[in-house]
Amino acid sequence: MCGIGVVLYHSRTAEAAGSATTGIPVHALQRRGPDAQGELVVGRLEVSGYELRLTAAVLHLRGRACQPQPLQSAAGDVLLWNGEVFGGGVAVADGESDTARLLAVLRAAGEAVPEVLESVHGPWALAYWHAASRTLWYGRDGLGRRSLVRMEGADAAAGCSTLRLCSVAVPLPASAGGEWEELPACGIGCVRLLPDGTASHLWLPRRAPPPPAPRHYAIHDVTPQGMPPSGGTGALLESVNHCVGVCRCARVPRVRVVCVSPAVRLPSARNRREVSESVQSLGDICGVWISLRPPLGVTVRPLFDDSHVHGSSL
Repeated sequence: MCGIGVVLYHSRTAEAAGSATTGIPVHALQRRGPDAQGELVVGRLEVSGYELRLTAAVLHLRGRACQPQPLQSAAGDVLLWNGEVFGGGVAVADGESDTARLLAVLRAAGEAVPEVLESVHGPWALAYWHAASRTLWYGRDGLGRRSLVRMEGADAAAGCSTLRLCSVAVPLPASAGGEWEELPACGIGCVRLLPDGTASHLWLPRRAPPPPAPRHYAIHDVTPQGMPPSGGTGALLESVNHCVGVCRCARVPRVRVVCVSPAVRLPSARNRREVSESVQSLGDICGVWISLRPPLGVTVRPLFDDSHVHGSSL
């Protein structure tokens, strides 16, 4: 488990006291990362209107050698990473550093940083500086398995606005102008430094995961043994009851019977109503749809939501 720290200063005026800027001290994070420690400063407050101070302490877990941080690319992009990539949208080869691999993927993603991070399987917290767009991305995984706290406010000593991020709530002087708060795990933060010296702060909520694909439980030839080829509504109801029994034995959750008994035809709407009313009395079944195209058996599926009104025939 690594430790990361970020302090971003930005100001619209040239009078900001750049000499008063300080980053997260290395000693505050050293216990979280005994294998390597590092600091990096990007920009100068009194010259460019912003100053980004990054601090990291690394615990070596992945790769053949310890990857020091902050990790900076040739283009000036910087990654602070406290996590492990177990799969998903970022493939890490055996012996490869997941920190270096993730930085390469983020650089190639351009503005699609949230999509990359949502695809990562594993616990993580990070801060990523994209130099070309002067954008700082930060966040943690959706389960909040890596700590990250945030503080925003006006720093009296530096005379400008600040954003602080850290793995731990390190003590700060009163001039820091705020209090630490836990970063929510429900989204990704983004700070973009604009040409006029202002900053655009965005919080991008995490997208809801797609609904699980319906699982189909196909039961062929559920007509009980000895049933005559054409038994009318009574035979159909007996087939449905048999299907319910099969589902109970298989411990299938609430199900929707899609098609029943290939041997029975229901020519009238009255028959359909009779069957539907009878089936509704069975506590294990939420509804029934009877196909006039006789299938080769019965299809049942878990009832995930009300959109699954009609099932597929076998």
